[in-house]
Amino acid sequence: VLMNASCHGGKQFSKDFRDRILKFIDLISKAGADGVTVVDPYLLRLIRAHSDTGITVGQWAHVTEPVKALRFKALGANSIILHTDVNRNFEMLKLLKKEVDLELQIFVNTGELYQCENFTAHCNFVSHMSILSNKGIKSLGNYNYCLEKCRIIKQTNPVEFLMCAFIRPEDLHLYERMGYRTFKIAGRKSSTSWMLNAVRAYLN
Repeated sequence: VLMNASCHGGKQFSKDFRDRILKFIDLISKAGADGVTVVDPYLLRLIRAHSDTGITVGQWAHVTEPVKALRFKALGANSIILHTDVNRNFEMLKLLKKEVDLELQIFVNTGELYQCENFTAHCNFVSHMSILSNKGIKSLGNYNYCLEKCRIIKQTNPVEFLMCAFIRPEDLHLYERMGYRTFKIAGRKSSTSWMLNAVRAYLN
């Protein structure tokens, strides 16, 4: 279950917010959910102190090196989705597998810019937007600002396309050779047929 907002506007420190979060954790646990994905270390601590449910650290936490991964492990994380900036840094990927005894997951088909300067702002914006109504979202003005800037950069300098963090299906074996076994496919807003095609491409 996704609980991976990068910003809660400070509300997570209120008793009401904490009570609602823990009530929700109990609810999804009873429903049979395997676990939750979080980004905020405070939420990780809160949930782990309350429950033994599985906790995955989302890629918005920007884990690219062992030091941060080990800090999340110490807080009680069971797995970590690595940030895509490390996707093509094979030496760092090898070091992460050597130093971090957790399940490390990799996004394979993201089109995010490498070292995107809008990344943090975009994550925070999406986090706040996720609790708004359609009317509330429209009131924000140009809520596609970050995506538009990303497209402009790629169109202005096509090399940026090649620098994006996607992994070609035919290169997946290189990551498996390093010990990676869990690969995530982005596209939750895409059609079922698109998702099936993407899954088949990486399976075959």
